[in-house]
Amino acid sequence: MGRELNLLPNTLHKAIRSGRLHRPVKKDCIVEAPVRSKSERTQTDSEAEMGYGATHPGERVAAAMGELESAPIRFQPGLDVAQAGVLWALPALLATGLLRYTRDQDV
Repeated sequence: MGRELNLLPNTLHKAIRSGRLHRPVKKDCIVEAPVRSKSERTQTDSEAEMGYGATHPGERVAAAMGELESAPIRFQPGLDVAQAGVLWALPALLATGLLRYTRDQDV
């Protein structure tokens, strides 16, 4: 990975030793994430070493180096997600043609 990102081996070793870089999880592995409350999610975000909410430093470094076009989307179970109830309405809205004209628009 270091050669692909043009990083010195010492840089990677230092990041691994300090706990800022971890071995990536294989995409074909399904990992059950614990259900966390908003307070727990806020605590995790505030403790991120690269700044608030930057909980995936390996992907951020790869993106900064131009090696990653976009980070994978990760959905995790969560308690007390603000405004999440609106998601229950989406199937009905889609069935009534919510996105019927969106292909005509330049978004």
